[in-house]
Amino acid sequence: AGTAMKVRVDDLETRGRDYTGKTVSVDAEVEKVLGPRLFTIDEPDWADLDGEVLVHVPTALATLVRPDDRVTVTGTIRAYASGELDSEWRWFQDGSSTVAEWTRRPILVATRVIGGDDDRALLISH
Repeated sequence: AGTAMKVRVDDLETRGRDYTGKTVSVDAEVEKVLGPRLFTIDEPDWADLDGEVLVHVPTALATLVRPDDRVTVTGTIRAYASGELDSEWRWFQDGSSTVAEWTRRPILVATRVIGGDDDRALLISH
């Protein structure tokens, strides 16, 4: 799998497509929890309202993150695959316009999420 490249959320927000297919590791803050395996992250302690990065955790386990948790997410940047996340979105009651907006951005498919207030491993898979 190779080693993960350390990147900033800001890099993924502005140049996400440049990282498509690459394994990255990013320190971030959980912004919104959209479903059991879907959440967004942003730069820690930033107040910008746009430019979050969507994280999908493709596993049977639910992730135990909460808004404002500090996390380190390791995974692969992929283009949004339509259909792949449809079942995740049914948890998300915010209307289809939001979903459409996310489909235009690359997403971070996580293989590892570490963090929370006590640095516990929230999820380690494959």
